[in-house]
Amino acid sequence: MITLCCLAGLTLTAGQAGAAVSSQPLKTTFGTVLTKIDDSKTSAALPDTIYCGGYVTNPYQSGGAVRVDIHGDCTSVVDNIYLSPAIYYSNGANVAERPQNFPSTSVADHFAVTNCLGINLEYFGYGVAIFTKAGYSGSPLVLAGRTPNVTIFC
Repeated sequence: MITLCCLAGLTLTAGQAGAAVSSQPLKTTFGTVLTKIDDSKTSAALPDTIYCGGYVTNPYQSGGAVRVDIHGDCTSVVDNIYLSPAIYYSNGANVAERPQNFPSTSVADHFAVTNCLGINLEYFGYGVAIFTKAGYSGSPLVLAGRTPNVTIFC
């Protein structure tokens, strides 16, 4: 399990009978920081290094639906945070996906949701977060994570 700067130990509580829903850190595909390339081309007020990370929650019951949440954040404002949470059946079939851009921010949250079918089904959550900052090496920074399979009955 890879933990990223400032994101250790985050959990959500929801679902059946108030069961704890644990979060899975997003796993990096090629880095965890954005580093300023050249001070002469960017504002001196910008930090030299921006740490970015996030998590995706296990699927959980929310009313009559199955939901997965994704969170991404950086230690400074970036040009864009793209979040794409998804819900899959355990056999790999995509049930729901909701990509969204969040421009000029340091924090973003989003979710995907699908109807509950009234039977026991196994789901897993998947999330992709892409952090973009002009003038920084490592940009765009792509992080992704997958949760374990979870059985849900609604």
